Amino acid sequence: MVQTRGPLRAGRYLRWVIPTFGLALLPWSAELDALAPPFRARLETVLAALRADGWDPVVTSTWRSDEVQGVLHQLPATTRATAGRSCHNGSIDGQPAARAADVWQGGLALGVVAGVPSALEAQVPFLRALGAEARRAGLRWGGDWHGRDSVWDTWQLGWDPAHVELGPCGG
Repeated sequence: MVQTRGPLRAGRYLRWVIPTFGLALLPWSAELDALAPPFRARLETVLAALRADGWDPVVTSTWRSDEVQGVLHQLPATTRATAGRSCHNGSIDGQPAARAADVWQGGLALGVVAGVPSALEAQVPFLRALGAEARRAGLRWGGDWHGRDSVWDTWQLGWDPAHVELGPCGG
C-alpha cells in the first residue's frame, strides 16, 4: 500500500490506500493524537525507551476507520480482525481513539511491504526490542502471536511483530 497524509477534519486523516481491487481515499491515521489516552501514554513510554537505546521508531498506523479495516481484512496476510473488531478501530465520542499502533524502525520500507528477505531481516533486532519494551509497558505485542504462517517465521517472530496494543479490543 502507498499512503500519504492530508487533513480531513477534527483530527482525522485521509490516506491513499491501493488495495488489489482499486484506489481509494479512506480515513486512516498514523498520528499519536488518534490514540486513546491510556494507550498513548504507554506507547510514548515505549517509543522513548527505544529512542534511548538508539532506535528510530516510526509509528506508521494508529487509528483506522471500519472501512479501512474491512479493506485490510480482505487482503491476504494483513489482519484477522474484521471491521470494528480491531484495536485500531477505537473511538471516544465520535473521535479516533485507537488502542493499537504499528511501529517500524525508520518507517515502513517498500522492501518490508514487498517481503524482501534482507529488508525483513534488517527489522528483526528492532522488532525484538519493540516487543521487550511493549511487554515492559504492559502492552500486547503482535510478535507473540503464533499459529499462523508468516514471513516472520524464519526469525521466530509472530505474524504481526510491528503491532502493539492495549486490549481487549473489538467487543
